[in-house]
Amino acid sequence: MECRLEYSPSASDWTCRVSLRIERHGGFEESAFGAPLTNPEDVEQRLRLAQLALLHPEMSTDFFLNTSNASAMQNLTGGKSFTDDCVSLHVVAADVTDLHFFDLPGM
Repeated sequence: MECRLEYSPSASDWTCRVSLRIERHGGFEESAFGAPLTNPEDVEQRLRLAQLALLHPEMSTDFFLNTSNASAMQNLTGGKSFTDDCVSLHVVAADVTDLHFFDLPGM
């Protein structure tokens, strides 16, 4: 997981963008995973869904973002147990310090 905090004195509201960074053709493509969030309480659930989406690349990311599929997601089987792909979190606000870090599993 990658986390980017960006200080912006002109930011009137706290915003968080969650993206999926997927390796393709020797490079990486980053795509938004849902609309930007404006409520910090929504971040944990979005991150859990993004991780599930990365572990099930055969499924559309829209499936994971559709809240009516919640019960189906609880019964998911198969999928990857690990991936080199990455969930990226980008927070922009007037009350954060510029910071960029990676969480590496197993380190």
